[in-house]
Amino acid sequence: ETTVVTDTIVVDHTAPVVVPDMTDPYDDIPVKVDDKYLDEVVVKDEDGNVVDVETDENGNIILPKDETKGEVTYEVTATDKAGNETVITVTVKGDNNPPVLGMTSSTGDDITDGEDDYINDEKTVITITATDDGTGVKEIVYTITKDGEVIAENVTYDETNKPVLTEEGIYVVSAKATDNGGNEATISSDVIIVDKTAPAVIPDTTTPYEDTKVNVSDEYLDEVTVNGEVVTPDENGNIMM
Repeated sequence: ETTVVTDTIVVDHTAPVVVPDMTDPYDDIPVKVDDKYLDEVVVKDEDGNVVDVETDENGNIILPKDETKGEVTYEVTATDKAGNETVITVTVKGDNNPPVLGMTSSTGDDITDGEDDYINDEKTVITITATDDGTGVKEIVYTITKDGEVIAENVTYDETNKPVLTEEGIYVVSAKATDNGGNEATISSDVIIVDKTAPAVIPDTTTPYEDTKVNVSDEYLDEVTVNGEVVTPDENGNIMM
């Protein structure tokens, strides 16, 4: 009696199923490869070089983002033991560009032109804007210094929580925006001087029949006019009328 042993012959015409998860195209991309008789998966970069990739806890291969190149495209080839093959390309988007920041004041003053700004409004609201064409803006925080002291630090900014300046003092408002790719941008206001105190103008009335000396004092005095003519006080702040 003769016993004949034959190998198992598997007829397989179905190529592997390769599905990338593009939920976040700016992050590492998991790729699910499914085939009952999967043999190998080969990943190559844009230059045709084989890339060693990791797998996650679900058996998905992970296509890594490239912080140096930004956008990078991978070729994924899955082959089963019957020689069926699936080839896909997957692009992991890159975002190496920081957000674009802007800052404006409710007074209408240009507070980022490099010149000191003098404001006498009862309340000054600072609006901060940030745009990002890549991964999008994740967060904006701001810091306020008054008279050289930090009075608010890394406060989360939104439309209901803006920097507001009410008290007299010397302010600087700075902000930082971070996008979802981890890129950061910063902006700082000019020196903003909130001054709601009018100049003191005190005439010397001891000699009413002679030229009158008038003392003008103000920490931030701009100019003095008499009958429409600009005059310059002396070193003591006095003018003669």
